Amino acid sequence: MKKKFNILTIGCKANQYESQAFSDQLKTLGLIFAKDDADICIVNACAVTKNADKKSINAIKTLKKKNQKAQFYLTGCIAKDVQDILDDDIKIIPNSQKETLVSKIFPDKKVPKFTIKNFDNHT
Repeated sequence: MKKKFNILTIGCKANQYESQAFSDQLKTLGLIFAKDDADICIVNACAVTKNADKKSINAIKTLKKKNQKAQFYLTGCIAKDVQDILDDDIKIIPNSQKETLVSKIFPDKKVPKFTIKNFDNHT
């Protein structure tokens, strides 16, 4: 059975682009997207405002409930701000290292370049 992934993106167009790159990398490695019961969840979130922080934390908690067995990875500018608030089982990938996130999940695999194939349905 193929591994499943979910990506939650909160924030700017840069986050949307980067999340699409994560998705493309994971699909190339043979994973499939799933809203629930994912094996891997990546949260790419913004922390520009207090409201964005709260929205991101609540969204992460909801995602964890729907994907209880998943490995969780948090990146984006929020990562440094919420490290003490979130569960220890969420792996924090600093914003400066986000291009290596999928390589950190799969260190033994040849991970495709961090770029996107298409950017459909994004504004």
